[in-house]
Amino acid sequence: REVVVTQRVVFVSATNEIGGADTSLFELVRGLDRTRFDVHVVLPHDGGFAERYRALSVPVHVVPIHKLKATVDPRWQLAWLGRAPLRVLRLWRLFARLRPDVVHVNSSVDVLAGLAARLHAIRKRCRLVWHVRELRCGPEFVGRAVRGVVRRLADTVVAISTPIAGRFAQDQRVYVIPNGVDVARFRAACPANADATADAGAPTVGWVGRIAPNKGLDRVLDAFARVRE
Repeated sequence: REVVVTQRVVFVSATNEIGGADTSLFELVRGLDRTRFDVHVVLPHDGGFAERYRALSVPVHVVPIHKLKATVDPRWQLAWLGRAPLRVLRLWRLFARLRPDVVHVNSSVDVLAGLAARLHAIRKRCRLVWHVRELRCGPEFVGRAVRGVVRRLADTVVAISTPIAGRFAQDQRVYVIPNGVDVARFRAACPANADATADAGAPTVGWVGRIAPNKGLDRVLDAFARVRE
């Protein structure tokens, strides 16, 4: 009889909001084979996705961590640095209690989670998987510093696109895995809001994302206009 070895995986996210990174993480956790993986999730606060994870019978641990923020306000950065040691300690204690086989950090700017996981791995057999979702992290010197931390601490890096992976100079530990999409949720024989003037059989093209300057929505609208001409 085949013996199934269960691995404990702790997913850490420094955000808990309705956004791309958090939604992608939820879909990843939802799709895991629970006979092979014992899953735990760490979030900075309750609410948001916490109840969705609990509905999947996934334990949620609340640790008030915060990601690096692209701001030039020195007061925020000093406050983040001042609270960092205690937050790292709380995460390290949680990892020591849960004894994970793998710690998955959900964003390149979740630096404190990566540091706590590496400190835990010094004495325990634990691998750190770092999910890199950001092409840019504020000013370029900040991005270089963050990528340097990821290179030094991570055992494996998952990049969501080839351009992001390219920032790591062909590091053999970097794998490109695009965000998964459950296409069944969007499949419909005849969408109710379909444009009646659309040509039969013509593809429908849309855009999904947060309305923010760095998402390039202006370029999408320009492309749509050109396609319709």
